[in-house]
Amino acid sequence: MRAAVVPMAPLLLPGESGLVDPMTDLRKTAVETVADLAEGLDALAVLVPSGIVGAPEDYRRPSGRAGSGPLAAQVATELLALAEVAVPTEIVPITEPSTGPPLTCLEGHGLLVLGDGTACRGQAAPGHLDERSFAFDDRLAEALAAGDGTALAGLDQQLAAELMVTGRHTFAALGRAIPKASRAELRYRDDPFGLTYFVALWRSSE
Repeated sequence: MRAAVVPMAPLLLPGESGLVDPMTDLRKTAVETVADLAEGLDALAVLVPSGIVGAPEDYRRPSGRAGSGPLAAQVATELLALAEVAVPTEIVPITEPSTGPPLTCLEGHGLLVLGDGTACRGQAAPGHLDERSFAFDDRLAEALAAGDGTALAGLDQQLAAELMVTGRHTFAALGRAIPKASRAELRYRDDPFGLTYFVALWRSSE
């Protein structure tokens, strides 16, 4: 099985960043990673967070460009288009840490996992400054870099909610699907707006 983690940042959507695009490097890395994920696969399951703060179910783009439905699904659709991925995809909402797509859904699929880290890394961040966010994001980065799905599946969900981690449910679902990746790459980590974004690619021999 193969999986990729990408952010669900609204500014990744084409035309939403204004004249100065702060997402150029992140978008490029995310698009390349989505392309690598999909290479040679017949289908993708797109895991999107649902029913949590920071993951709107009907996101309307400030620019007025066409787009409706969950923010994470819109970002995933745009990244897939930019990566010129044409395989069938299934959007799978993840509403709780204990729920996820059934194994029949995952068999033969790659996983595209949408979600962000903490949103509390500065006074201008959505959740302002919470010192606990730094250690939490470090643990997330370590798990993503090591392909440690067990660590993701065991995330402290209460703390993650307090730190506004939009990926807390989808990351846990990834961890349940792939307890240990045979190869893992953390390709991007940054917090340009006090909110942490990750891009990672996992491969599992199972």
